[in-house]
Amino acid sequence: GSVAVLGHLFQAVCAPGEAVIFPWRSFEAYPIWAQIQATESVPVPVWPDGSIDLENIASKINDYTRMILVCTPNNPTGTAVNTMDLHNLMRQVPDNVLVVIDEAYAEFVDDPDAVNGMEFFNIYGNVAVIRTLSKAQGLAGLRVGYMVAQPEIVDFVRRVSIPFGVSNIAQAAAVAALSPSAKAQMKERVSNIISERARVEAAIRAAGFDIPSMQANFVWIPTNNAEQLKAACEAVGVAVRQFPEGVRITIAEPEANDRIIEVLSAFLR
Repeated sequence: GSVAVLGHLFQAVCAPGEAVIFPWRSFEAYPIWAQIQATESVPVPVWPDGSIDLENIASKINDYTRMILVCTPNNPTGTAVNTMDLHNLMRQVPDNVLVVIDEAYAEFVDDPDAVNGMEFFNIYGNVAVIRTLSKAQGLAGLRVGYMVAQPEIVDFVRRVSIPFGVSNIAQAAAVAALSPSAKAQMKERVSNIISERARVEAAIRAAGFDIPSMQANFVWIPTNNAEQLKAACEAVGVAVRQFPEGVRITIAEPEANDRIIEVLSAFLR
């Protein structure tokens, strides 16, 4: 998937002793790949509402910086980066630093002011966009992702990529998922998820939780009692993802979402 593409980018761009900047909390693979490549991790705390602090990221750039990772919508906090804010960051990034826009959840964005990675790729030569077919297209177990970048970046990534990294079955599924009929089904599925997400968000706020606008296929509940909240969800048969700073809850079928709303309301009481 796009995780493997990300790893190849680390191999192609970052040398031991150089540095990569990323928001935190964000996608867990970022510090792991940095450690594997012996690249220094420079995590930049997200804002209290889970949004990415791009100005702070810009302030961390130095002569050792080789790559900046921007996850939008951010995993696990669900917030999307504003287009003008990312343009402002790009104006501060040297040409020899690659900005990777990680858009694993791009299809679920409905904020008109949110970043579209392809627009930035068409403007800036030092941008790479990575996406996946694991989320909106539903091919999670088949591990198919892709990157859009300038030819020289693509060339170096291909040099380090593992041959036959995508199976024949996964390739066939990817081609099928990109067909016109499958795209129509995907758009309908995404529309239903966005609608349910809005309903769940409204109920969570009504219950007393302060959460930002979610732009992925999950909601983020910031809490110091993540372990207890996870246990409460599992008690009603719903699996969630626990982090030290909160809990990520995937938007599922309405029945599961109803259970989550009930649990969160009781949890606050």
